[in-house]
Amino acid sequence: MLSKEDLWEALQEYPEARRTLIEKGRQLLRKDNLLDEEVAKRQDMEQISVEQKVDALESIFENVAIRLNRLKAEFEAMQVDTEERLVGVEHRL
Repeated sequence: MLSKEDLWEALQEYPEARRTLIEKGRQLLRKDNLLDEEVAKRQDMEQISVEQKVDALESIFENVAIRLNRLKAEFEAMQVDTEERLVGVEHRL
């Protein structure tokens, strides 16, 4: 006989099997309208490992860095264009 604790310990070594088992259980609960979606979402967040959270934050940081570099390049291009226009106006005056 396998205890619940033994099952969860074994599933720690097989995360894909764990996700599959949890999803099957949720499908059964949804079918009978017994699943509280808010609780399920909260449990999902709790189950995410620190490593996964760090990976997600790194991905977000990379996206922000890319956007910031793009904005910086656009600003610099706009600044050069503005300076060229200003020089043109000064020459006409």
